[in-house]
Amino acid sequence: MAICQIYLPFIVEFRHNKIRKMAERIGFITSNIYQGTSIAMWKALSEVFRSVSDCSLFILPGGRLNAADDSENMRSMIYDLACRGSLDGIIIWASSLSGFARKSDITRFVREIAADIPAVVIGMDADGIPSVTFDDYSGIRALVSHFIEVHGERRIAFLRGPENHGGAEERYRAYCDALSVHGIAVDNRLVSEPHGWNDGVG
Repeated sequence: MAICQIYLPFIVEFRHNKIRKMAERIGFITSNIYQGTSIAMWKALSEVFRSVSDCSLFILPGGRLNAADDSENMRSMIYDLACRGSLDGIIIWASSLSGFARKSDITRFVREIAADIPAVVIGMDADGIPSVTFDDYSGIRALVSHFIEVHGERRIAFLRGPENHGGAEERYRAYCDALSVHGIAVDNRLVSEPHGWNDGVG
């Protein structure tokens, strides 16, 4: 729920200052509604919009862009509803769409939608489009430095996230930088290969 507490103040402000003046049908693009933080996110958004009598929230859980799985690719057709004829505004959880697609692909996807209807983006900086981003770097760097400086640890393992996920790449960069600052070389035996968020679940 903490992740929602970060995003929602901005989204509520966006709703009051922009959407309520022009919109009634607001879409929320996310890769899914049944795993990880996506569950808390869509439920929290639903609570926000439930209190607004002149706005309806439409959730579009279309899967990750360029996904290898056919069923996930088929779900992405729902993103075609993110247009002026169907919606008046859109919230795009851009970072949830990564994992297979490059950042440039996601940026293009976001810009195509934002060119048609008012949009706000979560989890990715998109020039010219209102966005909510968060710091994936500082916390990991501080944590690794804490292990080294306070606990004297020098062999610190790191489990990498998806290779095409900007936040996961920032966390890995922070890990490497923290080791380097303390004169410790990265030991590849302690670092996993990039993996999807759901690998190993169950």
